[in-house]
Amino acid sequence: MLKRKILVTIIIVSCILMNYQLIISTANTKNIKSAALTETEIEIKSSEKPTRLWNIQNLGKYTFSCGSNNNTYWYSDYKLFGKTTYQIFINNKGKNDLTIMCENGSNVYLLRTIQSKTSEYLTLTNMSASTQFYIKCRGSNMTGYIK
Repeated sequence: MLKRKILVTIIIVSCILMNYQLIISTANTKNIKSAALTETEIEIKSSEKPTRLWNIQNLGKYTFSCGSNNNTYWYSDYKLFGKTTYQIFINNKGKNDLTIMCENGSNVYLLRTIQSKTSEYLTLTNMSASTQFYIKCRGSNMTGYIK
């Protein structure tokens, strides 16, 4: 009878420890995923002007998104260059109008307001392939690309 109680106690303690270990493992996994998501959001939704370069001619289409704070400008992660004509797609998923600009700090090459819950295709033309610019937006939650 004593052996049985000891065996049951060992099994119960083992189950508790295994369950505890599983909880710790699951908690750590959730924290890792959250940290990765936060880093991605910070990178995508930058409120700083970019310094890195993206040559669209060589690297291809650049996909971007921006946040939904009406009072904050969000910038693309890269300065873009490499072509003379760019096609841009914007999907304004938010409930507010979106202002989007292609600029380099000195010149504004494109300025457009896109109504909420709409998508638009835009064209940026007559550019020098060496002109570097970034995408700046404010006003709504959006996704898009430039190619």
